[in-house]
Amino acid sequence: MYRGFSGEEQVLESLADSSWQNVLDQVKAQLNGQAGIDPKVLSDQLNVPANEIQMVLDALANRGLVGYDLSSASYCHRELPFSSVSVDTLQPRLVAVL
Repeated sequence: MYRGFSGEEQVLESLADSSWQNVLDQVKAQLNGQAGIDPKVLSDQLNVPANEIQMVLDALANRGLVGYDLSSASYCHRELPFSSVSVDTLQPRLVAVL
């Protein structure tokens, strides 16, 4: 069964906007296996605007480094066992806007 998510295009738009890339490493450094990641807390800790934190979380989710739990409506740290190096090239709609 195929399941698409409302807002998927918004995630692709945020991935196409490269402004989040300058804080990617800072956010990754904060990931420690947490079951819940609060974007507001990360924003405050890193002194980074909340919209950039959201874009970074979208990018990390796309790379298999964070997940989104629908039942709790929050991100969680988890790493999928695949190479995230070429993951952007696997999104045909993202490639079309890059």
